[in-house]
Amino acid sequence: MIERRSRWCVVATVVAAASAISASIWLAQPQMEQYRGLSGIDSALFTFVVAMLLSDARQSQRPLATIAVLLIAAGFIGKLVWEFTTGTTLFVDSAGANFTPLPLAHVVGAVVGMVVWFAARLSGKS
Repeated sequence: MIERRSRWCVVATVVAAASAISASIWLAQPQMEQYRGLSGIDSALFTFVVAMLLSDARQSQRPLATIAVLLIAAGFIGKLVWEFTTGTTLFVDSAGANFTPLPLAHVVGAVVGMVVWFAARLSGKS
């Protein structure tokens, strides 16, 4: 969805998210020896798409679409709260999959997605 509008936005989101997530994990959780997840980058792309869809719905004055996108955003925020509160993932059995959940990556990814969307919007690239 993003690439249809701007390949630059996809590349910028992925590069910025990978860099910011790596830096945040290195700084906030130095005991973490390795991080192999893509879910933080997925969170960045998801958040960018939500911001894009919300903007489109509001510009075209479609209140039902706006409400639908806001509900999706609320669901994602709820997922993040769940992960931070319980220390577990919502959609994947982390114990069974033998990995440690890292909600920080999802939050940082979401912030990056919003920042890149705002930057793209201001520069006219989205």
